[in-house]
Amino acid sequence: MIFLYLSITLISYIIAKKMYKLYPHPFLTPVLTGTCFVLVVIYSLNLSMADYAIVELIAGELLGPATVALAIPVYKHRSLIAAHVKEMACGIFAGVSAALFFSLISISLYNFTTGIATALLVKTTTVPIALELTAMQGGDVSLTVLTVMSTGVIGAVFGPKILSFFNIYHAVARGTAIGSIAHGIGTAHIVQEGELEGASSAVAMAAAGVSLSILLGIMH
Repeated sequence: MIFLYLSITLISYIIAKKMYKLYPHPFLTPVLTGTCFVLVVIYSLNLSMADYAIVELIAGELLGPATVALAIPVYKHRSLIAAHVKEMACGIFAGVSAALFFSLISISLYNFTTGIATALLVKTTTVPIALELTAMQGGDVSLTVLTVMSTGVIGAVFGPKILSFFNIYHAVARGTAIGSIAHGIGTAHIVQEGELEGASSAVAMAAAGVSLSILLGIMH
């Protein structure tokens, strides 16, 4: 069954990626369409979503090395990134602050439970960091994963279009914006525009995670 679920996942992603190359529309980003394909196949074959958890576990273990691998394009473009470090720092701070501010406003207005509140506060950081922050604050891990993944998909789908709408085409600026609010999923999407965008997004994703951790630590 493990082999079956892994095969479904890999084939779904390959199909989704080929589809995106043919029709590069934001709503056809591989993460979104690949997930939809997996769900359709599982329910069509009347398979158990509970048994699919093993794939989630394997994917979670591979998430760390995949994130570390982003250091390769960062190292390759280190001189360009260093040249824009001040602008990137401002962009990351703005992104983290805005996300945290709107989360706090929502929590205040709707009086959410601790689980929902924690999930909202950490939704813009990458999954490994978000899970650690959730555990520290006694939040709901499952809910955190849902909000983090949703935020990443929304950022990947709409982020580049919004940046283009405002005529923001600089590679470092686009990468920084997406990495700050859409973490790994956004980075995986923006790297398709170019290696420098991906490298900038990877730096922003890491810096945003550290910044959010510090801010939440101060608030807590």
